[in-house]
Amino acid sequence: MRLRVAVLMAVVPVAAAILGWSIASDRLAQTFVDRLKHETGRDWRVGAVRVAWPPALLVTDLATGDARAGLDIGRLTVPVSRALILGGAGTVPLHAEAVSLRIPVDGSPPGSTRVVAGPAHTEAYLDAIRVLSRDVACDVSRDGRRIDVTAGQVEIVLERNPNATSPSIDLDVENVGQRLHIALDRPGADAARPLRVDVTPSAGRSDLPVVRVRASLEAGADHVSIERIAGTLSESPVSGRLRLDLKDTTSLRGDLRLDDLILKAGVDEGQPVARGPRVSVPTDALPRPGWFAAFDADLRLAIGRITLGPARFEDLAVVTSIRGGMLETAVTAARAYAGAMKLRYSLSPADGASTQDKARSDSETGRHRLSMTLAGARLRPLLTDLVGAGGLDAQTVARIDIQATAGRPADLARAATGFADVTLTDGRVDAADLIGLGGEGPFSRFQSLGGSFSIAEGRAVTNDLQLRSPLIQSTGAGSIDLVARTLDLHFQPAVTSQRGRSGSGRALNVPVHVSGPWDGPAVSADMGGLLQNPAGAIEALQDLGTGLMGPQGGGRGAGGFEGLLDAILPRGGREPAPVRRR
Repeated sequence: MRLRVAVLMAVVPVAAAILGWSIASDRLAQTFVDRLKHETGRDWRVGAVRVAWPPALLVTDLATGDARAGLDIGRLTVPVSRALILGGAGTVPLHAEAVSLRIPVDGSPPGSTRVVAGPAHTEAYLDAIRVLSRDVACDVSRDGRRIDVTAGQVEIVLERNPNATSPSIDLDVENVGQRLHIALDRPGADAARPLRVDVTPSAGRSDLPVVRVRASLEAGADHVSIERIAGTLSESPVSGRLRLDLKDTTSLRGDLRLDDLILKAGVDEGQPVARGPRVSVPTDALPRPGWFAAFDADLRLAIGRITLGPARFEDLAVVTSIRGGMLETAVTAARAYAGAMKLRYSLSPADGASTQDKARSDSETGRHRLSMTLAGARLRPLLTDLVGAGGLDAQTVARIDIQATAGRPADLARAATGFADVTLTDGRVDAADLIGLGGEGPFSRFQSLGGSFSIAEGRAVTNDLQLRSPLIQSTGAGSIDLVARTLDLHFQPAVTSQRGRSGSGRALNVPVHVSGPWDGPAVSADMGGLLQNPAGAIEALQDLGTGLMGPQGGGRGAGGFEGLLDAILPRGGREPAPVRRR
């Protein structure tokens, strides 16, 4: 009997503790959900809530909002504290996993749920919010109307204070290769919040920019304004202002100034990094009309110096406008290799419609158009930067206008249509430099070189190539395959009349054929044409000899025969670079 009483006395307290803990758990869970709804002014959906030991609430499948704008948390751990249960001052730590945030960018109609809205009641008493996120990814939805942010883990610390009026916010994002820190202080006398943004690359990641920016942020019911932006991007000064209006249609306006910018197709590991932020431009994707369907924008960017791949330009003005799903960008470079450059790029839905609905329904395929004019630029420094060869110099005038409807970069060249005109004047060809000998070699001048190309179905076709020089005149025709990157050009040279001979030029009748890949074409000549007009060939060769030797014969002038031989057979035992022939 005594044993039964002893057992009963031991079991009853345990059962009471279990029952009490179960009741307390249910009350804690309900208290948490009620306080969450009360302090945020939102309806929350909860999959399950249970209590763990040490005392903590484990919440699964916590969500608010809808598919367009909302927040989902797969698992939330909330240690039980006095501040959580009773409110008032204290610290509330939270640990979230599998977090997904959906932010609309098209402007929400009145009364809709907005994720970025603040607490609905002053009882929140938030004095500070500290957030640390890991494994963060950000993407734009296919229709361009939503930004999706996901995070593997998020640590949140809420500091509560009954006397608080507006919380300070510290956000740290740790990703592979870099760390982002955003600090938003409490409002000042002018109701604006001091804003700090810092991006620090990991050790060894010299390809990523170092960001140090300070600004002033002011947020209203339907707008966010960032004023007095000042700082550096990879040691390059940056300044300006931005404003985001959140009305029926989201609108972004901005005016920025950047001293230096480097745009690279990929990352050049091991190469020295020039001053200025380096931005890696993806070459495996094209801009989509859907990206710009949900908002309008007017942006101005002034760049002191820009490195675009290997090319360099100075004093750039970039103006971008987005309206109804259509993008227009105009670029003007006041200094482009001693000349000037103007470029315009536009992107619209595939059939040219300007409505937002069309842009959303066909968000991947777009109609791209690029036009460019280059006036007065010197060719030699441009070629030196682009391909490392400076044997050709001239004053360059070029005009290009092409368009293509495509969704992938691989389809862009095949779908391109348009035209290109290129004219080189007052030029010279340095034979030694062209064949890779270096130094100062002889050169041949020419008055003009150029032609026009018609572009369609991935091919650029020309029938009016012309070269005019004191020694040789030539006409040409053929095509360039933009997809296969090959040439197929035919030239008919003629010797310019010398010593007062009549006629505008004597044809050698030796057609020249240039064909093969861009980086190593083969050159062949049909010598059989000389036999069709022997007398004309002899006179042409006499004129050619006069032009090479000069009227006095011999000599080492710029166009002299000895200088030409020195270029072909250099002194000092140096061998010229091999040239493909057949």
